[in-house]
Amino acid sequence: MESSTDGPVRIFLDRKGQDECGIFSFPARPRIYHQLELLGLVIHFSTAWRPIFIQGSRQWPNPLEWIKITLSGTRFYYASLGYGDLASLFSQYYVPCPVDGQEVLSSFNPLLQTGVRKTLQALDKLPELLKKSEEEGNAHLKDISKAIGRWKRFYLFELPRILKCKVNVLPPDSMICDYNLIPVIVSTGCLKNCGFCTVKDGTEFKVRSRARIKTQVEEITSALERELESYRGAFIGNLDALYAPDDLLFYAIDILRQRVPWIKNFFLFGSVHSLLEKDLSFFKNLNALGVNFFINIGIESLDSDTLALIKKPVSLRKVEGAWEKIGLLNTAFPCLDISLNILANPAFPASHWERLLLKLEKDSRSPRGTVYLSPLDAPVGRWFFDLVKSIQIRSKRHVRLYNLVGL
Repeated sequence: MESSTDGPVRIFLDRKGQDECGIFSFPARPRIYHQLELLGLVIHFSTAWRPIFIQGSRQWPNPLEWIKITLSGTRFYYASLGYGDLASLFSQYYVPCPVDGQEVLSSFNPLLQTGVRKTLQALDKLPELLKKSEEEGNAHLKDISKAIGRWKRFYLFELPRILKCKVNVLPPDSMICDYNLIPVIVSTGCLKNCGFCTVKDGTEFKVRSRARIKTQVEEITSALERELESYRGAFIGNLDALYAPDDLLFYAIDILRQRVPWIKNFFLFGSVHSLLEKDLSFFKNLNALGVNFFINIGIESLDSDTLALIKKPVSLRKVEGAWEKIGLLNTAFPCLDISLNILANPAFPASHWERLLLKLEKDSRSPRGTVYLSPLDAPVGRWFFDLVKSIQIRSKRHVRLYNLVGL
């Protein structure tokens, strides 16, 4: 439905997005969303009028590219990087580039683009722009303005109160749901607190009680009630939820499915240690639930020199054992998709890549188990694309770029 008003404002209600998760040639919109066109801006909202995408028309770099606003209010610029290399190498069509911090993932820096900077400034002034339009006779915009104020309070106060932790990174596989996930925190802290990691909080691993998990699920689903039908994925967190006791994990999954029964995609992180600790029966029971589980394991390297360099306190024997177990699980259980994270830096020892390629060549008969390459202290450039090409020549596995996107 379209609602037009006098002046530079147009509103399109109940536009249709995607019903299912997947990899599309564009950033996926939720199943139903609203669109506002205001003073050269195009803003997409959830059905609860939460801003989720924005694009500027003046000096905008590329009509295929958008600024994404996450559930916590963080902004990312979805860069296409020319599409050609991205689509052919990674089977993905955009790369989220942070715009709220100093990190620059790729050689393309969106903050150097005049149109992007001006659009971010306009986003910060959106309440003022809406108020001005109201004063010019668009009184129906008051509801939108109130909703934006409500979501700002949600970002600053309500979400931190509910989660009681910060979700700095989501599993890379959640790209298929465009990172739109309901968070269910079952644990905090890490087992190892690896030296290279920039998303850890430095605390020891600690599980949460059933009562706290139930309260959290009730509160987050109530807070998102008006847009809840748009969610197709859940994050069982935080950084090493796989190490939580089996019964606690199944409890958290069950509680969420009772509240949101249509969710079919669950994403979580695991470590080498937590993967090896879990019995085969745990994964068999996960598979029997009949929904999709995406588990990302931080392998990081199959080379002892590189493991020492990045200060990852795990033995090469355990890393290789995790690799073998991942292959077994991906083959045995069709509802499980266990991916691997490998760090990438052009200054790493040659043995880091040689050992990875040897493993991939050996496992090339089984293409399941995406290999995510995560750039460490080095922007994505030609070196990265050349590296991916060399890997894909010698392996049938999907190789994708792992960019750190938080909740």
